[in-house]
Amino acid sequence: MLVNDTICLVLTPLVIAAIRRGELPMLPYLIALATSANIGSVATLVGNPQNMIIGHFSRIRLHNFPWRLHRQLLSASRSISSFCVLVFETLYEQRRLNGSLTLSRSWTVCCLRSSAVFVSIFACFVAGLNLAWTALAGAALVMVLARRDTHEVLKLVDWHLLVFFAALFVVVDGLSDTGLPDAIYRHLQPVFGSHVTAPTWNLT
Repeated sequence: MLVNDTICLVLTPLVIAAIRRGELPMLPYLIALATSANIGSVATLVGNPQNMIIGHFSRIRLHNFPWRLHRQLLSASRSISSFCVLVFETLYEQRRLNGSLTLSRSWTVCCLRSSAVFVSIFACFVAGLNLAWTALAGAALVMVLARRDTHEVLKLVDWHLLVFFAALFVVVDGLSDTGLPDAIYRHLQPVFGSHVTAPTWNLT
């Protein structure tokens, strides 16, 4: 229910901390996190930026989007398989963590508040409210409830990365306006086939 990039950025430090304290192999868990975030993001309208753009232009409601993916059963099965792998790894290795991960009271309160805001945001998504404004309102509410200096929080934002993403959309849109992608597609379309499912399989 969160963007795949957010899942990777937020959970990676937690996963690394658990791995180090439990003296576990780091690579399998980080790969599982990254692949699961990407695979699972396909299933919802807010899972990745591509789906958000599709939802914006198609006006598909959040709760209707998964049903529109009924032909994407392979993606759903991969997501379920990835989740099962994570659960198995957690159950198999949890005894090696030896309960070393503890949370302070202030951290627990912060998590509970953030979770409540997140549930409220998701409810607004389901109700059909604007995705962008709802997310911004939720972020503002979390910052208010945290009672921290917003200037210090905003300093932690990777603005260079945000500018990079914004510039990426500008470049892609500019390339699209040149007509070059459409011209390439018209020349390659006979190679991939004209049937509905043929281009997908041939491209894959």
